[in-house]
Amino acid sequence: MKKKQQNNYSEENWKKVYIYTGDEFLSRMYTFPDCYIEALDSNASINKIVSSLKGINLFDQPKLVRIYSPNAEQCKSIAEVIANFKLTANYVQIYCLNDTLDGRSSLASKAKAANRIFNYSAIEYGNTYGLSKCIENWSSSYNLSFEIEALKWLEINSPTITIKVKSGSVKKDSLVYDLPLLFNELNKFVFLENKKIELADIKKLEAFNQDINIFDFIKNCLGNNPSLILSGLISLNQSHGHQSVLMIFLYQLFFLLNVAEFKDRGIYQESLILDELSLKNYLNKYLNEDYQEIAKDIPLKNINPIRLRISMNELNCNAHIISLKIESILNAVIDLRNNLSESVVFPYLSLCLANNKKYKVMTYN
Repeated sequence: MKKKQQNNYSEENWKKVYIYTGDEFLSRMYTFPDCYIEALDSNASINKIVSSLKGINLFDQPKLVRIYSPNAEQCKSIAEVIANFKLTANYVQIYCLNDTLDGRSSLASKAKAANRIFNYSAIEYGNTYGLSKCIENWSSSYNLSFEIEALKWLEINSPTITIKVKSGSVKKDSLVYDLPLLFNELNKFVFLENKKIELADIKKLEAFNQDINIFDFIKNCLGNNPSLILSGLISLNQSHGHQSVLMIFLYQLFFLLNVAEFKDRGIYQESLILDELSLKNYLNKYLNEDYQEIAKDIPLKNINPIRLRISMNELNCNAHIISLKIESILNAVIDLRNNLSESVVFPYLSLCLANNKKYKVMTYN
């Protein structure tokens, strides 16, 4: 009996395929310029999808096939085409957003083996590496670049939004960068003659043109002037909302708490502190609860050395004072979530932060 000839196309085909399973806005940012685009969705017939993937390209441009939210039958057909025929499309982007790809399907299993599944999730506030890479990927497609000072400023002052994120069996609130709003503003630079974006250019944008920015507000909260703190709270509440502002401040305070603890212990060696904060000395060195090696390679926490250096030089509070400020913010959040008026919470919180006193909860659940 004659042995069936093995297909030699599959490996090369998979190099053309990109399956996106994460955040919709982030996933749709990635594209290929100067292509003829065929867009298909779950309503397209199997024949139409198959024809788009392996049919003749009648145009001079490279062909990009985009398939949005394919159903189970379509996924099966796509996997069969990739396995058995030569793809004539130069690029194939398949969008199974918000983790809707069925992991049991042949498309998912083969894509996973070929390392062709890309999950771009919402970027949590404080993940400065993720935000910078996202901005750099976007800017490179428009031949733009950002000065280092402009990128660092965006890491602190980019707009944020609170969303529900699945954690185990429950969903929790998570503060993330508001990327649609951010890139809606950055798109204004696309047609500028000057392709090098400076900090002064960023501050002119509507989303950042505030009387006070979050970075200045955090500095004021570490000082002793309650009027400056209160005016900052009122201004940022109008532009960002108190929940976003206080969550960003909390994130910075937890970082400063670590910095203060090192300073209190007389430790100033930057390389040692970076190793500790990134968990370099602890990750991938211990066994799991079954006393087995942890198979998953857990990445180190990304710590910006410039941010650490500035904080080490500028921080004048000890760990105890930082802890009081953290307690005050948490208790103020409780009152605000229990619908206590901002006109009561903001002045009280400002006085507590300026005088290093603990804010005490005034409401009850």
